[in-house]
Amino acid sequence: MELEFLVIHMTATPEDMIVTKEMLEQWHLRDNMWSRLGYSDIIHRTGSLENLTPYNEDGVVSGDEITNGAYGFNSISRHIVLEGGYNNGIKIGTFDIGQIFTQAQVSRLLEYIKKFRYLHPDCEIVGHRDVNETTCPNFDVKDFLQQYKLY
Repeated sequence: MELEFLVIHMTATPEDMIVTKEMLEQWHLRDNMWSRLGYSDIIHRTGSLENLTPYNEDGVVSGDEITNGAYGFNSISRHIVLEGGYNNGIKIGTFDIGQIFTQAQVSRLLEYIKKFRYLHPDCEIVGHRDVNETTCPNFDVKDFLQQYKLY
């Protein structure tokens, strides 16, 4: 299918928890019994970017590139997740991105979006909450994109 969306997520984990690929596999594949991970990439609190599900940079989501991040959008989306998402122990809500993620994560997300936009200028960038009933990623992606003039 043609790539149409970049969906931004959060792990919804406390700020002192380091999330590994193995943890995500436990949560998604074993606990929830999904057939695939929910994300293509993760941005850790350090700002490091880790690929979770290999993909190429073309505009097609092939069968082996599909991730189960947002019901109804998986075959036409790439999914990126930010480690964390809590604000002072509050798990859900709408916060300023700097309240729930590190500056290193924000910087890396900006780089990621710029590259994604360059490669896929017709794709829409959304938060998980924009396509499914959830608060994830706990910040307004459209406001974030406007704030950094990426919309």
